[in-house]
Amino acid sequence: MRIPALGLSLVAAVNLVFAARCPISADVIPSRPSKERTDQKKKVAAQLSLRGVSAPDSSGYVREMSASDLGYFTGDERRVQLAAGLTWEEWVFGGAMLLLIGGVIAFFVIRAKNK
Repeated sequence: MRIPALGLSLVAAVNLVFAARCPISADVIPSRPSKERTDQKKKVAAQLSLRGVSAPDSSGYVREMSASDLGYFTGDERRVQLAAGLTWEEWVFGGAMLLLIGGVIAFFVIRAKNK
């Protein structure tokens, strides 16, 4: 009976030694968002609405953002950009790459069949 108790106390002592050397921290999540965060959400939602996103969609996107994301986007209004669709340069470059890849594949297929 004494041997398991001695073993458990030894394990507890070793855990305390290691726990004392490791930094221990905890986060507190507030129950209500701060006024500053609410203002940030409104600013980012307004910027999204200016760029053509509907009000319900922009509030949904803002609701899913973390505090660091909100801080980033409210730091500079130019950071809020829509990332949908491709520019004409991207279409041309993508088409050229497809033609290049298709040409290389065709070259090797034709070369393999002629041997």
